[in-house]
Amino acid sequence: MRQIILIILTFTTFQVIAQKLKPDINNLVLQIEKYNVLESEHVGIAGETTDQYRNFIKLRDNATNDELLMLLNHENSVVKGYSSWALVDNKYSKLSEILVEFLRTGETVTSQSGCIVSEDNLSRMFYSRIFYQGFHNKLNKEDSLFYSQQVRQLDSVILYSERIQQIDSAILFSSNSLYLLKRALENNNANPETYERIKELALIDKNHSAIVALAKYQRKDDIPKLIELGNKSFLGIASFPDKAFWSFLKAYQTTEKSKHYFLAVSSFQNLEATNLLSEVYLTLNSAQIAYLGEALTKNYCSHYQDLLLEIWKNNKIIDIIATKKLIKDCPEKAAKYFANGLLTNKKFNFQELDYNYGSKDTILSLMLDNIKLYQKDMLLKVCDNNIQTAKFTDLYPILSFIEENKMSETTNALIARVQEKNTAYEIFHLTKTLLSFNNDETKNIVATSLIEKKEDWDWGNWSEHFRELLKSHDIKVD
Repeated sequence: MRQIILIILTFTTFQVIAQKLKPDINNLVLQIEKYNVLESEHVGIAGETTDQYRNFIKLRDNATNDELLMLLNHENSVVKGYSSWALVDNKYSKLSEILVEFLRTGETVTSQSGCIVSEDNLSRMFYSRIFYQGFHNKLNKEDSLFYSQQVRQLDSVILYSERIQQIDSAILFSSNSLYLLKRALENNNANPETYERIKELALIDKNHSAIVALAKYQRKDDIPKLIELGNKSFLGIASFPDKAFWSFLKAYQTTEKSKHYFLAVSSFQNLEATNLLSEVYLTLNSAQIAYLGEALTKNYCSHYQDLLLEIWKNNKIIDIIATKKLIKDCPEKAAKYFANGLLTNKKFNFQELDYNYGSKDTILSLMLDNIKLYQKDMLLKVCDNNIQTAKFTDLYPILSFIEENKMSETTNALIARVQEKNTAYEIFHLTKTLLSFNNDETKNIVATSLIEKKEDWDWGNWSEHFRELLKSHDIKVD
């Protein structure tokens, strides 16, 4: 810590030996400056690597550290950004000094990652390059240790810079820079050396992330102060479920319906918390029930199984994590609730928690496999019902299951659905499933229906896909 303080107190600006840039480096800088966007390795819908990023790689691999340090004083923000990234990748030993300067100036840069173009602080982009270095370059054990040490140093700079460097708080705590403070607080992990600073940020500034960071110390003498924060303390309590908080939480039972409150209560993982949340559940709207389901999933325990299953059956709300845990821990009970939920006509409300993007696509498949094992007598009814009610992508896992299990007994329901108004996507997968049964009568019915509803599917790329499918089954619709 003293080393970080010394760096901040003595730092003024980047000082390097006066020199001219090599001609090839100067040419790269001119090209980077001309395009004037700080691009990540993969941009656009196709995730392409652009000439701009390739110029950065050339700059990184060919410029000396002295040249890169000199470029941090360049008038162009993109040049500064790429130069700082190059120093990160090259394991420059004084990265914290660069962060101090970027925090001091609050300079921003136009950046692009994927399809997203935004205006970001150089400090944020620089920190992210260090924190996520393993995504950009292959690291050995020594490299990983170096970057973890750098993150710790940067986090100290962020936590203390307002006090020691007298950086304008409007810069450090602007909406664009709050990311840095939040990240530093999340990384704190009850570090005893930073306790007093965390306490100040939590109790005086009332920063939400700082309140959580303070709670993680789990110090009994902090409980009264956390309670004084009122509903701002809920997320902190979720990390510190001490029984001394229980009466405080119960006082909010009839008035508080937020995700933070549900996380706090569910963190106790006992029967008392289950009873409280079960009562509250009956008073919630759909959005609030989704918050409750998320809290129960994140603090999952056997006490919460019945409530999670009730939420699914009555509201069709669940995520992949809860689905898997329920199947593993109470498969027979889960199968019954899954089936009953799938027999309702409520709209699916699958959640994707904790960045599990795309995970909801497998939930129905897992449920159907579970029902097949433990509630087989309900399986046909479940499939028939969802053939009629499921829309667009929700229909696909139902049809895939039917096709894989050769459930030709669903033919009547499938024919009834294919004769209704459907999207080309739905018609294609309904047709594919029906034809998989290899029944001549069914084939004729499908062909007749496709001819009658040709305008619904015979357009764009669908024309080719349908004709390939129909050709494989010797069906002509022209």
